[in-house]
Amino acid sequence: MTATASWTRFNLVRHFRRGHKFFTDGEHRGELAVADQSGDYPDKTDDGVLWLSRVQVGDDGGYNLVVVDEQGLEFFSPCEKDEFMWALNRLRA
Repeated sequence: MTATASWTRFNLVRHFRRGHKFFTDGEHRGELAVADQSGDYPDKTDDGVLWLSRVQVGDDGGYNLVVVDEQGLEFFSPCEKDEFMWALNRLRA
């Protein structure tokens, strides 16, 4: 049996071992798609494609990525401090 390559429109930018993977997409210039550990690429995750909108420190002091799905609904995804800081710097650029 031979393995077949799977094409994706997403290009990996950063992968945090214990957390999320961040991708660019040629169709959405400047935006970052986010994948959690449920899939290798944003379009292969349980939640589908989610776009990084902003970051937020919760009332409990925890770090969150604020992401938006393709229908425009906003979600919060807990993250580690290193992911939070990296995403914050990317959003400021």
